[in-house]
Amino acid sequence: MARPVGKWLVGGLVALGVALTVAGRAYLTARTERERLEVPRWIEELKSPDARTRLTAAHRLGDLGAAGATAAPALRAVEHDPDPLVREAVAGALRRVGGGR
Repeated sequence: MARPVGKWLVGGLVALGVALTVAGRAYLTARTERERLEVPRWIEELKSPDARTRLTAAHRLGDLGAAGATAAPALRAVEHDPDPLVREAVAGALRRVGGGR
């Protein structure tokens, strides 16, 4: 009697693992697509006259990691921002998006 239950349990665990893998991939794909669509917004925010807005934009682009790689040229354009916190955030973002030198 223990044998059929064991086979059933293993089969159920395998099916659960497959379902979780598929769901995880779908989530990551949707998240990556959503992040990719945010890149132009954050690039535009880098041009703001407000330092806090530029700082937030640099952080958000860095948070995207490789998904924000297309922002590397815009980040490099503000590497010499007058605000030291923005410069620091831009340097970190460049490292995280893979656009560092």
